Amino acid sequence: MNFIDLFFSQSLKKKFVLIIEDDEQIASILTDFIKSCNYDAQSAPNGDLGLKLTQKNIPDLVLLDITLPNMSGIDVLTRIKSESKTKDIPVIMCTALKQLNEVETCCKLGAEGYITKPFDLERVYKMIKPYLENPLPIKALSSK
Repeated sequence: MNFIDLFFSQSLKKKFVLIIEDDEQIASILTDFIKSCNYDAQSAPNGDLGLKLTQKNIPDLVLLDITLPNMSGIDVLTRIKSESKTKDIPVIMCTALKQLNEVETCCKLGAEGYITKPFDLERVYKMIKPYLENPLPIKALSSK
């Protein structure tokens, strides 16, 4: 498959966002909002299910809550970034303002950024759009 075929095959497919968030209301708001932006979205209420979903249907982007039951968002991020199949998936952390000190740890582990709760949906869109609109991975673009 040449570059042009690859470009058009990727651009015709809706981009998929996986939301790993244990708060049902927040997960629902984010899922509905992302779908209204013409992307596919699915949520997982915990890290275990989120990791299974990243293997089953590799997302174009993950929104990942830092505080999850049974497995922290930091542990989920570490697993995503340590596996060859998922290491290049962009991950944006979702955090409460009181958890901002953990964001630095997440960025060192490979997270692309963060959004704070309560969400400003305009900011959410501005954060996710670059990762979903570019036909090439952001890291590939920045290295040229």
